Amino acid sequence: MLYIRTTAYNASKTLKRAVESVLNQTYRNFEYYLTDNGSVDNGETRRIVEEYARQDCRIKAFYNEKNHVWDDNKEVLWLPHHIGPNDYFCLLDADDEYTSTFFEDMLTFIEENQLDIAACGSDFIRAEDNELIGGRILSRDLILQGDKFALYFPVYHQFMRTIWGKIFKGKTLIRTIIDPTSPKMPQVYGNDTFFTTYAFRDAKRVGVLAKSLHRYYMSPKSTSYLFNPERSKCDRILRKAAMDFLKPYGPVSQKNMDFLNAVHANATKDTLVVILSTKMPVLEKMKWTKELLSDESVMILFDSVSSAVMEVVTQIRKKILNWLSVQKACGTIEGAEISADIICLLFPKYDAFGYISSLRNKRPDFVARLKETKWIERNLLNQPILKYVSAGLAFALSDIIKCMIAEDYRKAWNLFLLNNRVKIDPKDEEAYYLLGQNLAAVVEDADAYIYFKIEWISYLIKHTRIEEAKAELNEFEDIASGDERFQQLRNRLEDQGIN
Repeated sequence: MLYIRTTAYNASKTLKRAVESVLNQTYRNFEYYLTDNGSVDNGETRRIVEEYARQDCRIKAFYNEKNHVWDDNKEVLWLPHHIGPNDYFCLLDADDEYTSTFFEDMLTFIEENQLDIAACGSDFIRAEDNELIGGRILSRDLILQGDKFALYFPVYHQFMRTIWGKIFKGKTLIRTIIDPTSPKMPQVYGNDTFFTTYAFRDAKRVGVLAKSLHRYYMSPKSTSYLFNPERSKCDRILRKAAMDFLKPYGPVSQKNMDFLNAVHANATKDTLVVILSTKMPVLEKMKWTKELLSDESVMILFDSVSSAVMEVVTQIRKKILNWLSVQKACGTIEGAEISADIICLLFPKYDAFGYISSLRNKRPDFVARLKETKWIERNLLNQPILKYVSAGLAFALSDIIKCMIAEDYRKAWNLFLLNNRVKIDPKDEEAYYLLGQNLAAVVEDADAYIYFKIEWISYLIKHTRIEEAKAELNEFEDIASGDERFQQLRNRLEDQGIN
């Protein structure tokens, strides 16, 4: 027996199309579970269910009092677990439809190839105007068994992500998780993928028919386009389910790992689109974007060397940076700091500094807030060697500082030696001389180190910091006792009456 299930919520405009596509099948031996899932459309959806149930005895009608509350209709909820091991199950959404030969073609495909699960191609239809906007179909049939589940994973994964457009044998459904309150189940979206992954796990043979027999209507009102704080958690659950699915076939190949990372990257991009397009205050969007990028599994994506992942990561960066560039909130203290945190999640620290530095003219309000709160010093200039460097000096020496943050000290030093024409703010002179000393020491350029030490002592004398100058001179005169420049500094101290 073939069992079909459709649950309808406020679906009066589309439900007839779905039901008619079932009743008009060339294969007639089925039982159709049709449920009004707590609709609040003045009984319109319920009346459609009642009307079809009266017309066709193959339809079993059910009515939930509240959406997704199955207290009185557990028979519908647990249907996949209660059919026979060699019975068949499929699900049709209340706004989709089958071609008239879906059942016949799919069951024939199953029987001829001894399959436990069969999938077919789908046409993607824009719900607003019924325009065909794409499709999901293979160029030839694919039969999966044994190690082929791992070998062809990137090919068929797109079919494993959805419960629709498939027929399952009952024996593959026994261990699927159906209870929507289960802590293992994705709570916001991805339930279909989770269910189907479990079913594929218990299937010995799966086939994908190279024929489009299902029409999927895409609507912007779908939960896939709605923001929920738990959304990124669902992505992690689905990723883990896919990894667990592949484990029985040995270590996950680099090809499959790169593919899963690409899937996760695209899911992250979709979540970002939802965050930025939803109606909420800009600062809230910034906070949720930061939360999304702070997820450890997402951070891993930004370190990937896979071209497919890098392409999506580049798109994510571009979308976020373009969005931030026009937000007035970036000119506030809170907005500037959150935006800078986001930039640090989008780039390695040295590139984050480079990007922020590049915004000095484009978004002076943003940069001014960061300088005001010392955010740059706390987050980007926090290496010991940059201890005394202010944001202003860092911007004046931006190429040098970027190299130092990246710990490429040799390149930084070469740039430093070429940087003698840069005008240094008087308040940054002290930090400049200390930076020269520290950098010369790191690259072990003794002559340059002595030069900057002399410049530093001279600076101290000039600003009447005599005791400091004397201590520095005493420490380094023994090291370079023959250097006339140290004697000249000693003479300057003596001229001021200091022995």
